[in-house]
Amino acid sequence: MKKLLTLILLTACIRFANAQSVGINTTSPDTSAALEIKSNAKGLLIPRLSTTERTNIYSPANGLLVYDSTVNQFYYYNGSAWFGIPNTNYLSANGNDIYNNNSGNVGIGTTSPSEKLQIADANLLNSGTFGSGSSLTISG
Repeated sequence: MKKLLTLILLTACIRFANAQSVGINTTSPDTSAALEIKSNAKGLLIPRLSTTERTNIYSPANGLLVYDSTVNQFYYYNGSAWFGIPNTNYLSANGNDIYNNNSGNVGIGTTSPSEKLQIADANLLNSGTFGSGSSLTISG
């Protein structure tokens, strides 16, 4: 009986030692992921640190990700410095009224400005006064 129990434990240990992926709420994690978490109602909570705690991490790993609760922003370590992950919704809080697509261009009335400042439907008339149906683009 002891030999059978030892054999079962040895087989189980070998099976788990060869596992390539870990799954939470899944019995078949994707083989390309070291960790796969499945949920329809919950997210992943990244460690939350103050700026002081984040910058005091001794020898952070390349790619380390944390949430800086002092400035309310995610940061990752690139091997030599911390970089903030920018919020890409800087000016889009009011729908299409004002929009920045993070290209350095700002649009009013457009979500894909092609110039530094682009105003769609500015109602600019040929005389230089505002009228109906025109678009104003400022480049430079």
